[in-house]
Amino acid sequence: SYAIDNGLSDLINLKGLSRAKAAALTGVSSATISVACRGEHISIEKATVIAKAFGVKIEDLFNVHDSDECLSDKTILH
Repeated sequence: SYAIDNGLSDLINLKGLSRAKAAALTGVSSATISVACRGEHISIEKATVIAKAFGVKIEDLFNVHDSDECLSDKTILH
């Protein structure tokens, strides 16, 4: 499963935080915050940590997807 930004960037801006300060607040790396804010996939675990740190539900900040939806029938799972 993975999550895509659906409000994290707006929340960070609303709170007047830099991405580095948001990373420090949440306990994830600034690279993870940047990846999420660019709309790229991050893990559900990291998305959950970020949401909890901001005191909101994961659904308030991210669109959550089951990763199997995006896999080709030819994909080999390890």
